[in-house]
Amino acid sequence: VYVWICCLCINQHRVRAVSSVRSQAVVKFEVFEKEFGERVCRVGHVMCLMAPWKNPFYLSRVWCVFELHVAITNKVRTTITMPPGEKDGLQKVLCDRADGIGEVWTNWGRVDVESAQASVQQDRENIMKLIKAGLGFAEFNASVVARLKSWLVDSCEDYLRQAVDGKASIADTAFLSVCLNLNRLLRWTGEYDRSAALLERACPRLGHIASEETATLIRQVGIIRRKLRNFTGAMESFEEAKRMSEHIGKMETPDGALLLMNMGILRAEMRDDEAAELFAEARDVADKIGKLDTNIGGLIYQWWGYFERHRGCHDQAGEYHARALQIFQKTGALERPLAKSMYQEMGELAQAKGNLEDSLEFYKKAHAVLIKFDLADSVEWRPLADCIAEVEQLLRDRTSFPAP
Repeated sequence: VYVWICCLCINQHRVRAVSSVRSQAVVKFEVFEKEFGERVCRVGHVMCLMAPWKNPFYLSRVWCVFELHVAITNKVRTTITMPPGEKDGLQKVLCDRADGIGEVWTNWGRVDVESAQASVQQDRENIMKLIKAGLGFAEFNASVVARLKSWLVDSCEDYLRQAVDGKASIADTAFLSVCLNLNRLLRWTGEYDRSAALLERACPRLGHIASEETATLIRQVGIIRRKLRNFTGAMESFEEAKRMSEHIGKMETPDGALLLMNMGILRAEMRDDEAAELFAEARDVADKIGKLDTNIGGLIYQWWGYFERHRGCHDQAGEYHARALQIFQKTGALERPLAKSMYQEMGELAQAKGNLEDSLEFYKKAHAVLIKFDLADSVEWRPLADCIAEVEQLLRDRTSFPAP
């Protein structure tokens, strides 16, 4: 036998039929759970059909959720699969829009096993109790997202590899969009080396063309170099992208504003006061092209606040944070991974100002986003678990040893 189909392993309908006809023959949930779990473990490989990709039906049925719970808990191999039409639809989102990953994050953010249903309410209640007592709902949701993310990365890398090898015909704009979306996904999850390898393979495809797409790709190389703490290499990439953008007259564009912001972030991490000038220039460009009230403006203000906090200008940092938060609330960005860095930065500022309760609240919000989307700690900030532990200890100390 090569493929086991769940309803043929245990026929839930037959069990219910027996229970309804002979009240004395009701199959207890504990028996059903044991038999079901043992079969999942013995088969040794669970294939989850996620369709439609925006809201998989698989995650809406409680016994499917339980199947995945057993597999994850017992480290049974799990594979995500999608029908060709759904896979094509997801890839189209990533090909058509450089910010397509945002839509993917939004949908993944809605993964919530507590909303799964069952034909028998008692089954649902029992399964939910098992998950709550085991991984917990937040961890389980994160495990599902992690598997979806892994599938997407592998799928996109294969798609790009075929384009680089000449096995698939993909337009330059679509190629760049997939690169940018995949690169952003890898950065958020801390896979910097994998992202660098992706860009290294992609650059030859566009590197010989002086275009806005090429400048954007070079900027991405700079971001990864900065993440890997290669500040000199990052500056070289940013300067190259800037020269190309100026040459083709593309500095007063969304990508131009982001490039100036990225250069400002690099200077901020180097504790160089030139960062303020770069952030101001990025803001002015974003304002001129009507993008200051979008996520571009929010990011500029967030990172400008980061810089001001590090040089001790806490009031100015707070003002920039407030502007960023207002923009992100308007755009819905706080429902995506971007919220993690925003909340953590606000937590760092609150702690620097001595507002420990506020700081802990922001850190916990950031940590919830990190868990929800299976993210990694960012190199620009301290590990979140350390931040939370430190503030909790400071609060305990304050309670034990109150100020005179």
